[in-house]
Amino acid sequence: MEGISFSMSATPELSIVVPAFNEEVRLPTTLAQISAYIRASRRETEVIVVDDGSRDRTCDVARSFEKETACNFQRRQSRQGL
Repeated sequence: MEGISFSMSATPELSIVVPAFNEEVRLPTTLAQISAYIRASRRETEVIVVDDGSRDRTCDVARSFEKETACNFQRRQSRQGL
C-alpha cells in the first residue's frame, strides 16, 4: 500500500475516513465540503482517503487536496473491499 501523510497534529480531535472506488467525479465535491467544515470548525482534524484500487483519476483527485487539508491518502493496488 502506498501512502502520503500530512497531519495537522499528532493527535487530531477528529478523523474522517473516506472510502473511495472510481470516485473521480464525486470526490472533489466531497473533499471540498470536508475542507470547508474543517476550516469552520477549527478542530484538529485529519482526513484519510482510502482508494480501493480505482481505475480512474481518484488517486489524482485525492492528492490534489493534500495541501488544502490534513489528508492521508492510502492506495490499494487491487480491490480488497473496505
